[in-house]
Amino acid sequence: MSVPLVAEYVGVVSYRRNHDRPDTFVATWYSTRTNEPRLGSGLAQGDTTSKGFCGVHEIRYYEPNGEPAGVPFELTVEPNGEIRDLTWRYQGRVIFKGIGIETSDQLIASYWRLTTPLPAG
Repeated sequence: MSVPLVAEYVGVVSYRRNHDRPDTFVATWYSTRTNEPRLGSGLAQGDTTSKGFCGVHEIRYYEPNGEPAGVPFELTVEPNGEIRDLTWRYQGRVIFKGIGIETSDQLIASYWRLTTPLPAG
């Protein structure tokens, strides 16, 4: 049974492995929180060699103008069959949730910011 979510905003993100820098991947994202349809970017570090995108990574996002888009997040990617469950945390608190599909060198995901952040855990 699915439970309806109440989200402040939603978005889509693409993560691509950086073959020039092992254990690093880059992000391209869009969120409905912005009024203009422009793409932001991001840079993450974590072990992508042994388990693909699955695991815990530190990621920083940047606005379309290059300015930092808030704080760095701890991004956890967990396998769920062929799907990937994503959770973004800041100081242990869940800020965003998402779901994605992983290919050989890319992870495409949708995400949402819940109206009320979930408790840590």
